[in-house]
Amino acid sequence: MKVLLVYAHPEPASFNGAMKDQIIQTLTRTGHEVTLSDLYAMNWQAAAGPDDFTFRANREVLRLQTEQAHAWRTRTFAPDLAQEVDRLDAADLVIFQFPLWWWSIPAILKGYIDRVFAYGFAYGQGASLSGKKALCCLTTGGPASSFESDTRGTVLHMLRPVHAGVFDFCKMDVLPPFVAYGAARLDDTERKEVLIRMDQYLSQIADTPSLKFD
Repeated sequence: MKVLLVYAHPEPASFNGAMKDQIIQTLTRTGHEVTLSDLYAMNWQAAAGPDDFTFRANREVLRLQTEQAHAWRTRTFAPDLAQEVDRLDAADLVIFQFPLWWWSIPAILKGYIDRVFAYGFAYGQGASLSGKKALCCLTTGGPASSFESDTRGTVLHMLRPVHAGVFDFCKMDVLPPFVAYGAARLDDTERKEVLIRMDQYLSQIADTPSLKFD
């Protein structure tokens, strides 16, 4: 498979960075082709707006969906955005690697979704993402027990806006997430065990059943 790895952590030496490296190593070893989009290293512009387009359908009023669809038809996205749209279009599997912050994804990754998952390309008439696989790999600050509460909800509850609201909405096949709980509290041995578990998970990724949404 062609894999697009979208990595969203500001520190390369973090455990998220180690997980990113493990993803690349495992998938390359098992015959997949991996393209990395390191959002912080790219100084990714998170806010969608008029600068996303080199040629506007309507220069008087910005209607984002209209301009996104026009840019996809005419290939007039701004260069940074065009690169990521092309990468996503070419991928069979997209992986988001990130820390869970405030029960959600980092702002820079949300901005990636806002800009790259464009109307007309990712969803709507003529959309191109149907049938692609999507996976979230993430770390949490708290231990697994912190995500068993009926009040706060599980990681699956927290990821529903991405799983159902983005991936499934775009008719992608959503794979079960890989979660490293309490990453900051793990010692070196425990971190190695997580990476081994990740290697095992990713080695079978082509045959992993997808989640189902109502």
